[in-house]
Amino acid sequence: LAGRYLYLLFRPMPRKHFVVHLDVATQENQVVRVSFSTLFKEFKATATWLQFPFLCGAAEGSLCGGDAARRDLVGAAPADARWTCLVLDLPSILSLYLSRPFGHLKGVKLCSNLLVKNLCTSDLLFDPGVTFSEARRAHLPCRGVAPMPREMAFPVPEGRNWHDLYDYIRY
Repeated sequence: LAGRYLYLLFRPMPRKHFVVHLDVATQENQVVRVSFSTLFKEFKATATWLQFPFLCGAAEGSLCGGDAARRDLVGAAPADARWTCLVLDLPSILSLYLSRPFGHLKGVKLCSNLLVKNLCTSDLLFDPGVTFSEARRAHLPCRGVAPMPREMAFPVPEGRNWHDLYDYIRY
């Protein structure tokens, strides 16, 4: 897969840890493992591995969503973890942390305790909170932003806002 952006639509299982490993090849065919997990307490990097801690936030209005909970987001997912659209800019990540040019995504390992709706790569930057008609009116395609394709979109009830129901994390 050679798209610039990796999209992972998932929900962590309540009170569980999860790990996602991405094997990314550079243009020189060196494989770098990019991992994110609720098990990692801090960022770590070597020449062949980047480990990112994944911090799960509690849903808005939940008992776990207070200021005390926000200070300690490291650890297992909260009981009311929401569906999340995680967007990783793979060329930027490799360039920033390892000064290496991105080649392609070689493999993905989804390790336990995740519900996954979809995973794909694209050169387009999708905005899940924008409808097709809103994108057309705002001329977003001219700026390189597109609405989320229907097969990747989470449902939004009439009169509700996407960002109030789901999490969007872009890195």
